[in-house]
Amino acid sequence: MKKQLLVGASAIVLLTACNDDDTTTTFNATPQSQLQAVHAVYDAPTTQVVVGGQTVLDNLNFGKTSGYLSLNEGVSVVSVDANLPGNETLRVIDSESLDLFTDKLYTAFVVGTVDDNDSFPIEAIVAERSAETSAGMVAAQVVHAASNAPEVDVYVTAPGVAVDAAAPLGTLAYKASSGVAEVAPGDYRIQITLANSQTVVFDSGTVSLPAGALTVAAIPNPAGTSPVRLIALDGSDTPIAIADVNETAGVKVGHLAVDVPAVDVSVNGQVALEDVVYGNVTDHIELQSGTNALAISLANVADPTLGPLAEDLAGNADYSAYAIGTLAGGDLDLLVFEDDRRGVATAATLNIIHAASRADKVDIYVTADGIIDNIDPTLTNIPYKANTLEAIGSIYLAEGTYKVTVTQAGTKQAAIDGASVTVQNGQAYQAIAVNESAGGVGLELQVVTDM
Repeated sequence: MKKQLLVGASAIVLLTACNDDDTTTTFNATPQSQLQAVHAVYDAPTTQVVVGGQTVLDNLNFGKTSGYLSLNEGVSVVSVDANLPGNETLRVIDSESLDLFTDKLYTAFVVGTVDDNDSFPIEAIVAERSAETSAGMVAAQVVHAASNAPEVDVYVTAPGVAVDAAAPLGTLAYKASSGVAEVAPGDYRIQITLANSQTVVFDSGTVSLPAGALTVAAIPNPAGTSPVRLIALDGSDTPIAIADVNETAGVKVGHLAVDVPAVDVSVNGQVALEDVVYGNVTDHIELQSGTNALAISLANVADPTLGPLAEDLAGNADYSAYAIGTLAGGDLDLLVFEDDRRGVATAATLNIIHAASRADKVDIYVTADGIIDNIDPTLTNIPYKANTLEAIGSIYLAEGTYKVTVTQAGTKQAAIDGASVTVQNGQAYQAIAVNESAGGVGLELQVVTDM
């Protein structure tokens, strides 16, 4: 289970009163201010946010936000730690003092880059705004948090309006934020150009902006068509992702159904891949964002064996689509999930997928030597079709070779006994538990190194 907020007594001061029947009433004695944290360092691992010496957020990933946290009005001392392999941490922002008021909303961005820390050091920038918004209106603020982008002009227009027919909302250098502009909720087009130019580097197409306080941030997107992507922050812990209209979705297809012969893969009724044999995992194929129908059929056979399965694929996102199960067992399935291909400079990232229909829930061990007798599992009770990225986030490993052991949940009985995985810092990997091939009845591990 992902851990999110761990707000305790040192972050929020509470008073407790007891009445005659020993019931307890808890109320907040100190006026509260609102602060949300955003991870905007593309090549950095997940982070922990520490307020007043107490961890209030422990697994903040790139492009994600905490949502608003309630903190005592006044000075809060905030630090940020990067999560490293072996449950170690590295303090990257130390003891930033923030003077917080109840009539303001604050968004703290962690920005910069690990790879070029001299030019773009990892630091915190804080955008503040009034906590008051007009009823029924969008109160929008724009923040430039993309270390890889120069000074830009930002346009917010009606759908279909080009930049040459509009005036920019503002010009923003890296780390700058705009004032708050109020507009009616509805459909808009957000475009970003190089400053004093009409060269468009980001185009949202038509997006819907909801009423309320909205902070729209440009964050790095070095692997995409546009150098930036947008996230809209509405105070919840789920940012609204806004990709460039030209961004595609990447889908990697794998044939992991052990007793099924070669297959063809179709997208929206058209054959995209032919004669994919068991054990083969393809490179990502680029598809238009939106709803796509994925289907797998035996090679040169028109009727699909699996699907068509309608999947809503986001632009600027990557997915795996794996044929799993067995033909003999009647449990063939198409497993689709979102990938994380983002490499971090400080470690290798590993996602372990349980795609073996012969096993129910399993425990997973990642060790240096494969010996598990006297240690706890790295992950427990992982059900069939689940993956560790969705369960707990990325597993960070220092560069080297590891043993992955898979057991029946709650036992030391190995179904996969110490399969080797070699990883390098800055790379992302998948280790997939599948049904054993070549007539076996157990499980085996398939490692995808080219993410």
